[in-house]
Amino acid sequence: MDHLRNAMRIIDEHSDKLPEGAYLEVCKHLQTAYREKDKRDMMTLVDYENFDVLLDDQPHDVLDHFYDYYYNISLLNEESFLLAQRRYLEAELDSNEPVRRTTKAIKVEAIKQYCMLHNIALFEYDEEHLRMHLDQCGCDLGDIGTQFDKGIKNLYKSYVALENTYRRTYSSAIEKRLNTINGWLENLEGM
Repeated sequence: MDHLRNAMRIIDEHSDKLPEGAYLEVCKHLQTAYREKDKRDMMTLVDYENFDVLLDDQPHDVLDHFYDYYYNISLLNEESFLLAQRRYLEAELDSNEPVRRTTKAIKVEAIKQYCMLHNIALFEYDEEHLRMHLDQCGCDLGDIGTQFDKGIKNLYKSYVALENTYRRTYSSAIEKRLNTINGWLENLEGM
């Protein structure tokens, strides 16, 4: 796709040197190549290039009818499958929006991750149990001499920053996949 985009950019830069008809024709061919690439990349449940319901002992009108019937059923199944994927990915996008507040669940997860990183087992993953553990072993949360309250705030802040970085990466991948699925749905309409 990047190659097609680069070719289009070069053509646009030199459009003044091409006759208008030739320019439009080249653009049309590039657009077709782009769409054909999307179709090649589309993973369908059924191989439509080799789709057949041929039985030797059936008349042609019966075969034509059932060919069309099963072909349309297959397309509807493809569409349902893609729509289900799209709904799932849209729900994932909604549940992976950036963390804006340090909720109780975020605090618990930050403490769990800290404990996993430092091989600490707690009865409950909350500030009280973490503070007791650190006091018992004479450790500080963060740099040596850091007060627990300051250390726990820094822990939450660091965890939220890491979580949001992951969520941006994940959401970006989901958005790309959603664009692909939407393109595949458009391709199905043309089949």
